[in-house]
Amino acid sequence: MNVLKEDENTITFGTHVPYAATHNFGLRIRAVQNVRAHSRIRDGKRYQVQAHTRKIDTQYQKRQFIGESQQMMNNLDQWLHTQILKRFKE
Repeated sequence: MNVLKEDENTITFGTHVPYAATHNFGLRIRAVQNVRAHSRIRDGKRYQVQAHTRKIDTQYQKRQFIGESQQMMNNLDQWLHTQILKRFKE
């Protein structure tokens, strides 16, 4: 997680990696995959597999790590409270 933007009143956290949105929001992928002809060994025997297509329906679950969450807000409240006490003790 990086600080993307910062000014006097706000700090914006985020990331630039291309797969971040998939993890943060979840994703459902529906596609048709083309499989080339190939051979496969099963039970010690070699089999020839013909070229074919198959449907793919994959769901990546949401694993939010960017954005507001109750845990983040609790941690932020605790950090802010600590910072205020530290500043006013000096």
